[in-house]
Amino acid sequence: MAPASRLYCGRGFQEAMQAARVIGAAPVIVSAGLGGVDGDDLLPSYNLTITAGSPDDVTAKSDPRASAKAWWMHLVEGRRSLFDRLRAETGLVVIALPRAYLTMIADDLTALPSALKPRIRIISGSDVSGVSDDIAAAQMPYDDRFDGRNSPNPGTRADFASRAARHFIEVVLKARPYGSAFEHQADVERRLAGSLPRPRPLRARVSDKEIAMLLRLHWASTRGQSTRLLRLLRDEVGIACEQGRFARLVAEVKSEQEAP
Repeated sequence: MAPASRLYCGRGFQEAMQAARVIGAAPVIVSAGLGGVDGDDLLPSYNLTITAGSPDDVTAKSDPRASAKAWWMHLVEGRRSLFDRLRAETGLVVIALPRAYLTMIADDLTALPSALKPRIRIISGSDVSGVSDDIAAAQMPYDDRFDGRNSPNPGTRADFASRAARHFIEVVLKARPYGSAFEHQADVERRLAGSLPRPRPLRARVSDKEIAMLLRLHWASTRGQSTRLLRLLRDEVGIACEQGRFARLVAEVKSEQEAP
């Protein structure tokens, strides 16, 4: 068992923690395996996600027909709602999550009290779906322009929401702490104006079988390190491979390599 603040150590989490420290906030973690988690909660080590195609996709482990939203409802059933603690908050609530996780908790967001919703700011990088119009209207317009050539905080798609949230808190919110959602959206747009998305390289699309063959071919030279394998596929070989699909194929090849 370890405190959540020590168990989660990826860049996305570190960016979110830094943003929280700036305003003295206590972050709430949305966990696909444990529900709503506070930073000082003691947690077991686990590896679950709702990323489709990943070997750690919890919906595939529980029931291939289950949706992430149904899994979340089962996970939090009979427990204190993730947002119960937000009802007493008087300041802004910044929710920074990838689209899949926002969709997972959409019902909780829609069920928030009407008085709280104007104080919500959602940062994702993708359109919010499955939520009420008043929640969708709280989305800040961060998009691929934030990762352009002059990005104030470049990174990967996996940590986009947290990086953008840090920018929102350190720059936009600092300049206009009491602004409305509309004013904050306009401020984000002004700061992104003139920025162009970084051109995306054209990569070939190949079958799972061909990718697995390449993974086997380069397994020894990369020591089976997933980060090096992914960079090799995308940057050196020029092959497109979505993160969840890649994780699944690496797991399959790893199991072959470790077989007696």
